[in-house]
Amino acid sequence: MFKAPSGKPEIKIWDIPTRLFHWLLVLAIFSCWLTMEMRWLDAHLYSGLFVLLLLTYRLIWGVIGARTARFSDFVKWPWRAVRYLIKSFNKHDDYHAGHNPAGGWMVILFLVIILSQVITGLFANDDVGFSGPLADLVIKESSDTATHWHGLIFNILLGLIWIHLVIVFFYVLVKQQNLVKAMISGKKPVFQAGDIGKLFFVSNLRALATLLFAIAIPLLLLW
Repeated sequence: MFKAPSGKPEIKIWDIPTRLFHWLLVLAIFSCWLTMEMRWLDAHLYSGLFVLLLLTYRLIWGVIGARTARFSDFVKWPWRAVRYLIKSFNKHDDYHAGHNPAGGWMVILFLVIILSQVITGLFANDDVGFSGPLADLVIKESSDTATHWHGLIFNILLGLIWIHLVIVFFYVLVKQQNLVKAMISGKKPVFQAGDIGKLFFVSNLRALATLLFAIAIPLLLLW
């Protein structure tokens, strides 16, 4: 077990935009599942477009946002992710301020899968009368194919979510790194924060400009 000292000082790691994205995405995906289960298809469409808004925001924020939000900070060569996992199973930890190399690839995988889910949904139909905002741009067979993949990708997404939850509980219970608390408060214990000398944050005005641009995408699709 990894022992953490009591009364440990903490340092800010995650900015507010990154934390809001994380928790809003959780709610949005749950809303997508619920609205589909209840066959509230109009609400399902808006939930999906909200996911698209969030993804657009995160992709931009991954380039111009705070240090720990940037892809350049946590997307490492795959061999580094493998090396980190090997050390982790040996109960040795290389602490990182943001995502570790393995966690960084999990973030990328989540973004790719969720974006694929959204894109296929834009072209999907239910064979009754409801269709995605871009379904009329393709032939019926292509729309049906998108519908098939839309359902399949969601099952893949559910599997990733369960894996993510298992990893989070492993970190909390075994490695004594409370990732959930950190994503709520934005802070980590200093001794778990890795190279804090490289941390930096950006203006809230930049976050607002990014949000306005991200909002424009689903609005254009509904035009």
